[in-house]
Amino acid sequence: MQITKKTKVKEVLPFLNEEKTKYLLENIPEYPLDKPIISMTIGEFSEILLDEQAYIQTFMSPKERAYKAFGRLRAFKREMEDIQKWINKFEIKQSAEEKQAAIGIEFPNFVTKILITVVQFFGLHSFKEAEGIPLADYLVILQEQSSQVKYQRQYSKILEMKQHGK
Repeated sequence: MQITKKTKVKEVLPFLNEEKTKYLLENIPEYPLDKPIISMTIGEFSEILLDEQAYIQTFMSPKERAYKAFGRLRAFKREMEDIQKWINKFEIKQSAEEKQAAIGIEFPNFVTKILITVVQFFGLHSFKEAEGIPLADYLVILQEQSSQVKYQRQYSKILEMKQHGK
């Protein structure tokens, strides 16, 4: 089947499998999302994280043009990957002792951790208030907190090495 700029999603769906979808995403140019993910609020971003398929369905309507829909899907996947790379960049690796101490403890999920971080950082009174904060603000807070923790760990190691070296 030849896909043109006028082809609708409903015309393509019966022929799609994982391989063909991957091919389409690689060959159809990106089409901008209605709102870039980095511009979303934490509440909007958390809705995506909690139900990614529902978000994707918003631009994969059967009546939508395939080029536009798959272009948006490509943009969505790239933006999510970029955000994931940013978050991973500031991930703090746990020591063996920290991993051992964490066994059996149920920590908050990612969305809840975002909300807790923002509430504490801005001194907010509720998670509802935190949901209105831009995702970009959280990413800056994450960078600041991560760099502070990494600095303190490295500084402590240096002091420890100096004490044992004397």
